[in-house]
Amino acid sequence: MSAKKDETVVQATENAEQKTENAEQKTENAEQKTENAEQAVVDTAKKYLVKVTDNPSYCGIGAGGVQFANGLAVIESARMAAWFKEHKGYTVTEQ
Repeated sequence: MSAKKDETVVQATENAEQKTENAEQKTENAEQKTENAEQAVVDTAKKYLVKVTDNPSYCGIGAGGVQFANGLAVIESARMAAWFKEHKGYTVTEQ
């Protein structure tokens, strides 16, 4: 082969290797995003039913911005569920 053809082959090989590296990086990024999404699903999988025991017809916004309708609220925050469990007037059940 001529020197020009050899240089072209070398350049094509380098380009192919760079494209392979880019594809591998994109795959790693996609896998990381998938793991992050799966963890988000796990983090929000639990739901809690909060009942207002002393005013079962309560409609409005409670502590932490929790919206109650007819004395009931469904929340996903374990921290808020713990808050309602610690305070009188509420019952919390995990769904």
